Amino acid sequence: MLPRDGSWNLQNAQFISSKQVHSWGCVWFRDRMLNPRKVEVLISKLKKSTADCGIEGISEKNLVSNPRCIANANDDFKRTMDDWMRRTSGKLDFILCLIPGNRPEIYGSIKTTCDLDYQVPTQCMQIKNIDKANHQFLANLALKINAKLGGTNNTINQSELLNKPTIIFGADVTHPGIGDQTSPSVAAIVGSANIDLSHYFHAIRIQEHRKEIIQDLQSVVKTMMLSFYRKLRRKPERIIFYRDGVSEGQFNDVIREELTAIEKACRSIEEGYRPAITFLVVQKRHHTRFFPSHHKDSVGKARNVPPGLVVDRGVCHPSQFDFYLCSHFGIQGTSRPTHYHVLLDENKLSADSLQEFTYQLCHVYCRCTRSVSIPAPVYYSHHLAFRARSYMAQLGGEMSPQEMNRKIEQVLSKNIGGAVFFA
Repeated sequence: MLPRDGSWNLQNAQFISSKQVHSWGCVWFRDRMLNPRKVEVLISKLKKSTADCGIEGISEKNLVSNPRCIANANDDFKRTMDDWMRRTSGKLDFILCLIPGNRPEIYGSIKTTCDLDYQVPTQCMQIKNIDKANHQFLANLALKINAKLGGTNNTINQSELLNKPTIIFGADVTHPGIGDQTSPSVAAIVGSANIDLSHYFHAIRIQEHRKEIIQDLQSVVKTMMLSFYRKLRRKPERIIFYRDGVSEGQFNDVIREELTAIEKACRSIEEGYRPAITFLVVQKRHHTRFFPSHHKDSVGKARNVPPGLVVDRGVCHPSQFDFYLCSHFGIQGTSRPTHYHVLLDENKLSADSLQEFTYQLCHVYCRCTRSVSIPAPVYYSHHLAFRARSYMAQLGGEMSPQEMNRKIEQVLSKNIGGAVFFA
């Protein structure tokens, strides 16, 4: 299947791989717009849509109990989870949660509870969308469910960059909002765990307030490199690292501290072990825009440049290695290209090879059937960082940042397969 204008269709297509579901649960929060019959219809439709995509077992007979109506996301939800984990001997595959409207406090509580206390993936859905759940909506839901279960939705033609064992990293640091003078920053790092680039090892570090440089990166990279070796039985010969959220004024700090941490991580694994590193900074916050010079070259109602446009001269640095890539289809407004700065390239990649591979990575984001504006590993690091913020909101009064780091690392280390449960 080949994308057209950065998108493709799941109709009459199945995922590359999917997991068998043996037991699952469905909860819904009290809402006057919802009744048990609507939930039954939704489950029946979801069963067909997921089976069409290749996921087997999401059916009425594999429900651990009848769908449960619960009052809150705290004690009532935990009692339900305790009951279901007992019934399945701890082997509950996933939970479908129907929540009333946009309720971040309910969403955060569900995710924190299931991630940290039970290690069960969840798929949340707003109750108002049940009546809108057509084939396309349910197919998009199936994309997320399959990824969280550890399946592979789609992959890319093997790039020449992957002709050697290669680990791809994505990293981001999020900071508290303006006016918050005390809350810690959160660093999130993911590292590829399979050749299809659909599974990722992951790590979270809660660190000093507004600290942009990732602390403890050496330990994180070493752990992921060893996990890569244990899973694939080959040591990475190449590292490609996409780092988001860094301004040009911080490039020297990143080179001095983060690149050094990566190099030290490799040396600590084995004497003389020195995989080649390519390190890119990913920037979305800039004011550069591109417009098609001819009307016939534009795409969509907004008349944007087509996905795949690369600009690496004219507006780029005269001596440094940087480029702009517009990898997504601009549906509304003017497309904003992503600006990539290559701070180090020990792999000696050609500009074409690195640009093409970066564009390919924008096609393996598990949540949609279209290319996105940044590489999938970077997107996943965003999601992981915001998931960590949910953990902090739920646990902040109970644990210090150090205790939260230990708790989160202890739980995430159990997900050795690399399923993107946070997608």
